[in-house]
Amino acid sequence: MSHFEVFSNHNHTQASASLQDRSPDGTEDRFDARRVESLLVFWPAKLVDLSYLIADDASNNKPDQGEVALLVGYIVPGHPHEAAALVIGTARSRCIAAARSTIESKDLAILGILHDTSDGIDAKHQACDHSPIWISAVPRSRRCDPPALVSVRLGGGAEAIQDAASCASGVVQYTVPNSRMMQYFSLDSLRLAPVSGMKLVSLAAVLLGSDADPSELSSRMAAYAAPSAHEQKFLRLLMLDPVHWRSLKDVEPHQNRMPRGTCLRRSIELINRLQHQYAHLARSEIKKASSNGSALPAQRSIVVDQLHLLGRALTLVALGVQKALRYPLLRSAGLSLVSMSACARQLDTRISQMVVAPRLASRLRQLRKQQKLGTHELAAPYIGLWNAIWLIANDVILGHAASVLLVQNAAMLAGVGRGLVERYLVDGVFWLLSWLESWPVGLKLNTELSLFFSDAYASLTHAWHSQALAYVLPRLEALVLATAVVGRWMGVTMVLCVMQDVVSICTLHITMFYTLSSRTLRAFVYVLSALFDVFRGKKRNALRGGRLDDARYELDQLVLGTLLFTLMAFLMPTVYVYYLAFGVARFGVVALEVGVIQTCLGLLNHLPLFALMLRIKDSHRLPAGMWLQELEPRPMDVKVVGEMSTARFRLRSRALAVGDIFEGYGEHVGGLLEVPSMLLRCLLGQPLRRSVR
Repeated sequence: MSHFEVFSNHNHTQASASLQDRSPDGTEDRFDARRVESLLVFWPAKLVDLSYLIADDASNNKPDQGEVALLVGYIVPGHPHEAAALVIGTARSRCIAAARSTIESKDLAILGILHDTSDGIDAKHQACDHSPIWISAVPRSRRCDPPALVSVRLGGGAEAIQDAASCASGVVQYTVPNSRMMQYFSLDSLRLAPVSGMKLVSLAAVLLGSDADPSELSSRMAAYAAPSAHEQKFLRLLMLDPVHWRSLKDVEPHQNRMPRGTCLRRSIELINRLQHQYAHLARSEIKKASSNGSALPAQRSIVVDQLHLLGRALTLVALGVQKALRYPLLRSAGLSLVSMSACARQLDTRISQMVVAPRLASRLRQLRKQQKLGTHELAAPYIGLWNAIWLIANDVILGHAASVLLVQNAAMLAGVGRGLVERYLVDGVFWLLSWLESWPVGLKLNTELSLFFSDAYASLTHAWHSQALAYVLPRLEALVLATAVVGRWMGVTMVLCVMQDVVSICTLHITMFYTLSSRTLRAFVYVLSALFDVFRGKKRNALRGGRLDDARYELDQLVLGTLLFTLMAFLMPTVYVYYLAFGVARFGVVALEVGVIQTCLGLLNHLPLFALMLRIKDSHRLPAGMWLQELEPRPMDVKVVGEMSTARFRLRSRALAVGDIFEGYGEHVGGLLEVPSMLLRCLLGQPLRRSVR
């Protein structure tokens, strides 16, 4: 057991250090069942027949003993005043003493006896001298109902407690999760945000490191998956409560100083590993003498080696392409193809995923086979990996469909695109400049400055149309066909990226006009604010972080400041009108790229499709906690003679909510939510985007 050790009769006299408890006076105490005040009996929905583990010797069997059904499982201690009896199956034997030695050699424990009927219960089988917990149970008429507890004995030997009335007992029925299908119980909610999108690549670096110890792997993964906002808020609130905070700080698992409820958590961890334990017990009993380890034929091994070499060569080529995409073209500005082109960013994303996916899949398979990490630790990377594979497959499938549509409608799409560019990006700009020259909507602009702006922007538009667009527009149909070829092999996301890059290229003059007008507006605002400080007798102290200090100005300085302020104030409306015109045009382009194209890219690259499928198909693979469903007694149930008063529950797993599946997904489609604020920043003269990728 990697996380803890369970208590069995075999180590009752030699308890391990991990199950020891340190008393207040400093002495170490052993696990003492007589101190238990609450006992949980975990009962499986289907008992496993473990009789094959016991090989009774006929010579040692006494003739007066009949065959009995022994309850086999684990005794799980937690807090000194609580324990759990985890039943996994039954084993039929004629001699309890002989069966005990065999069961204990399998690291199991005999927990008690299961009576077929409540009549004629033999008293001599109701207690075991060496068992710290002994349970007598009678099955219900319905197999799906938990059994009836007849007696519970705590302690062993002559000092065994004959009456367990002071111990609160409860029966919890559970179904063993299928570990092969990655099912498990968990008291903590599964978080998919650390493995969504490109975050899976950084997680792969944690798992693909050196073959470290399981505890080191667990600690590295825990450090990578930072606590959610709700967990951080809970920790902050917990620190405000000194009593609970002190109790959590005093927890020492290696000295068995556990808070209450540790027994439940340990039992759940053990339940998650029961299926693997069944397979281990079966393998230990059915050992095949002959292991035909057939080596690979020579030809097959050569083919495998060639495939490995081919895969390594392709990986090196892909990494070389990725390095070229990230290479800085201008080191001072930090510009690269990834920062300028949407196609380069998408290609960089796909290369990272395709290079990491095979290695990560092999690593996860290795960790599952070696049982180095629990299912709860492997579930999130496994879901993130297959979600990325599903998204890539869907991307390629949609790319094939999009390529067919592009090929069939290439001429029509090229004609529509050519008309839109000519109408809105060339003729529309000329019409806008001529409208701004003639005092738009009654605004009396500065004529000379307006003519200067209009002539400059018109000349740049004409130059861009004659030197760039005139060569691109006639070849637009060939560009559509090339986009179809790219989309067939690289998916519909690359089609959207090509569309975004084409829009960026065709609107480059709009971007340049917006940049020039915005910088001019900011310069005017800065000069006006500085001149306004002159009238107030203030100045900015650059040595004090721009602090506003008092200052004295001469008369000629005040006169010059007045003249400059008047000049700038009268030119300011003209500058703002030209900025607003091209700012709104630039806002429309950015809203199209960010709000439509990048939102579609976020859906295609990061949509938790695999998790949504699991939420519908198998919600046990997406646990968000657990709950105990209290079972009410059925009216037709027959009361068992001598039945104890016990609480009956069924262990249920709470599935992850759809909103929790989309945790952290807002950052992938944040551009769509940013569009309204971009319009406000455009009107105020601020940059459209808060951060430029």
